[in-house]
Amino acid sequence: MSESTAGFLERAGAARVSVSGPDARDFLQRMITADVKSLATGQGTPSFLLERAGRVVDRVIVVDRETDFLLFGNDGREDAVVEWLEKYVIADDVQVRRLSGDTAAFTVLGSDWSVDSLPGREGLEPWCAALGAGPAGPRVCIRAEDLDGPSYHVLIPAAERDAFRAALAPLPELDDSRFQALRLIHGVPRFGHEYTERTIPLETGMLDAISFTKGCYVGQEVIARLHHQKRVKRALIHLRLDGPAVPEAGAEVMAGERSVGKITEAVAGPDHVAAFAYVAADAVRVQENGSVVAVEPLQVIVEQKSIPALIPGGAS
Repeated sequence: MSESTAGFLERAGAARVSVSGPDARDFLQRMITADVKSLATGQGTPSFLLERAGRVVDRVIVVDRETDFLLFGNDGREDAVVEWLEKYVIADDVQVRRLSGDTAAFTVLGSDWSVDSLPGREGLEPWCAALGAGPAGPRVCIRAEDLDGPSYHVLIPAAERDAFRAALAPLPELDDSRFQALRLIHGVPRFGHEYTERTIPLETGMLDAISFTKGCYVGQEVIARLHHQKRVKRALIHLRLDGPAVPEAGAEVMAGERSVGKITEAVAGPDHVAAFAYVAADAVRVQENGSVVAVEPLQVIVEQKSIPALIPGGAS
């Protein structure tokens, strides 16, 4: 990771929810898209929470903390996640609790940092967590999506917020615009940007958050039907544009003479312009290794100019 991409961002609005109780594992197994049945302490998985019509409530990272399951989600989605979970708690012995009032949350990029009571962070597999205890309570460090190197979501007791920020002082603090630019450059979708409450998760390409082999969950019937019948009409792709112009949201993506989609966001990176776009599903195909390729060369129309576009591996 380059020095310029190391840093940290405080995530005051990030959803963080605890699901505990004797029935917590079975409850989540029936509710969410991921398979949590065999998770061990410290292990995690990305997952979608869906409405019955198959549309997204949020995408979260679920971590088994032995005494409960932590759900770490997107900014501004904690109320939606809690309300969705509580709607389905009927006869289950399950407790759902908001954690935002008791914790502080950070996203830290890079490996050049250390904090007491987070043993084992080095070498963490994606979605797994280092669990520790600080002076005021439990600490969690989750290995998240790579942004040109490892990144981590960290939850600590609110009382330790200032001390944690001081420990991160050698790293630059990133503002939200810089963080948004990094995730766009490295192909990491985010709720409210590349997907919303109207999105079907199959459209996003984030299939690592969906189990196609486990039993029923909320929204499963819709997802299974669309997946097996290949009826998803559009796909989120990550583009690398060969040109200096940065397209605005809504710029057309062309395949020959046919308009196949539109740019959702774009940003200038160190050596290229990166963008996300939704395109017609028949304009791309998914290879056996999961990478996305264009059926024919794509171009983006920017200020009446046609800029060649490459797909550098599809949506993460």
